[in-house]
Amino acid sequence: MIDINEKLNGIIFKYQLDKYYPHYKNMCEADKILGNIIKEIKHNRKKAVFVGDDKAGIEWIRNISSDYGDIDFCLYNRMDKEPDKSKSFDWEKYDEIYLISFYGAEYVERWFRLHDVQYKWIYDIFEQEGIFLQREFFAFGKENLYSIIDPEKQSHSDKQCFRESIQGQLYCQENKYYAASDQKAKRIALEKCLFLTLYMKNFIEVHKYISLLAEEDAKYKDIWDEIQDLLKGIKENMSKRKEKDIVVYWLDAISYGDEKNMPYLKNIMSKSVVFENAYTHVPYTHSALRAMFLGKREIDDLVYHVSECTRENSPVIRMLEEHGYNLKIISDYFYDYFPVQYRCRHFYTDIFAPFSMKLWDMFAEILLGEQKALWVLHEMDSHVPYLINHISDRNYKQIGSRYGRAREEVDSQLAFYEPLMNQDSFRIYMSDHGTGSPVQRRVHILFNVYHHMFQQRGGGTGTVFHFGFWDSGEADC
Repeated sequence: MIDINEKLNGIIFKYQLDKYYPHYKNMCEADKILGNIIKEIKHNRKKAVFVGDDKAGIEWIRNISSDYGDIDFCLYNRMDKEPDKSKSFDWEKYDEIYLISFYGAEYVERWFRLHDVQYKWIYDIFEQEGIFLQREFFAFGKENLYSIIDPEKQSHSDKQCFRESIQGQLYCQENKYYAASDQKAKRIALEKCLFLTLYMKNFIEVHKYISLLAEEDAKYKDIWDEIQDLLKGIKENMSKRKEKDIVVYWLDAISYGDEKNMPYLKNIMSKSVVFENAYTHVPYTHSALRAMFLGKREIDDLVYHVSECTRENSPVIRMLEEHGYNLKIISDYFYDYFPVQYRCRHFYTDIFAPFSMKLWDMFAEILLGEQKALWVLHEMDSHVPYLINHISDRNYKQIGSRYGRAREEVDSQLAFYEPLMNQDSFRIYMSDHGTGSPVQRRVHILFNVYHHMFQQRGGGTGTVFHFGFWDSGEADC
């Protein structure tokens, strides 16, 4: 087992690459403290409740607690006079009560004191451990600069969620670097760009910024050497993995045929089973999700009201588990459509978390000893508003051109990370719907299946393939 997050953070902290973002280290330490709290609750079989006014904080801790049944959560509206007054909460049945709110916590603390409820404020616990936070433990980003705001999800109740917009911060710092005339300001902006891309696990961009910084400071060559050693270690450990994982790359909003400026994906398709006539019955993400995991259609089978895919209602999950597979959903958009045991360990507080971060998180979980699994990586980089790298002050409003750039960046991340994967894994490249008009573009989707043992019988894609490890197998695609 290898903890690649710990190793990468070791490099970041060793060279103080986070010096302009001191909150990051506090976030890491707070996460460890919360993990230890959860472990202690489980070890002693306590019944506990976590109380908060922000869904992101609640879900962060729910991910840590996994499927432990004796941890409850109380999400309340900060504007109410009493926490969660819409429910009759029996506080006395809990061994421990943790308040996780940062803003407005004093009002809830007063309510607890007036009602003789014994509680612990997690920020008091952090301070006892020498961790001093000036904002929520889960919120890294400065502000929301480019994501689409969904008013329903941004309401101040159970759907509230913080938006990090890391790509927006990178845009600001990179453009500042190119525009600034003061050399110190340029250097600071460049160092911030390096850290932000490390946080995003986008090593293509990391290398670019390290190369620029190495022109002035030789230590950056050493930093890159250590990063390369880490990446080599990932590949070596992955190559030893005996389990045959299945990886689904859910490429959101990419129409069939739009892979034309995605050279890596095009090359994979030339060696894949390509379903040229794959169409989605309803061109929306959640509709495609329910069709995939429930095997039912939105209107015909009335599944539009189903809010969660579980073992009980999903033949796919049952089949996976019967064959010894786990299911891991790596998504910032539909994570809450699955029970917590199927979620990624890292909870994404931004619905547009970078694809590079999700790829990294998959490797992080695999290398910590996960059983073989179906890994569903849902990327939103290729979805409006196309939060790409190198947005400039001149093109940030040019949505159309950014779509092409977004596809290129998704392709480059696949090209970077896939060589690290165990080559015995099966890979599926798919989209849920297309984009633009006419309607044909929205319903004609990508669906390709790849394994290195597939042997092509004809030329190009959409031909007849022979599955080398199946005695009988031919498939018309």
